[in-house]
Amino acid sequence: MPPEREAEYLSTLARLAARVRARGGRFWLFRDPAAPGAFLEFSESPTAARHPSRAKRNSEEAELERTLSSIVAYAPGARVLWEEVPLEEG
Repeated sequence: MPPEREAEYLSTLARLAARVRARGGRFWLFRDPAAPGAFLEFSESPTAARHPSRAKRNSEEAELERTLSSIVAYAPGARVLWEEVPLEEG
């Protein structure tokens, strides 16, 4: 991501994260301190249908996604849905 657009990226993600939380989900953003401009976005939702990769987006969310796509280049397959695998204790 271009350093001059980091503030816009963070602001846009904060607004998108608020939408995820409104659907009962959680959103995290991690930064790689050794690689300027490298971030990892992570979200979880109570159901697959509410996950950002599956949920129906309203016009505000669609605009936020377009803004993000104009700022950063996401890796192919970055928007995949991962499912939890419960592990038995013991």
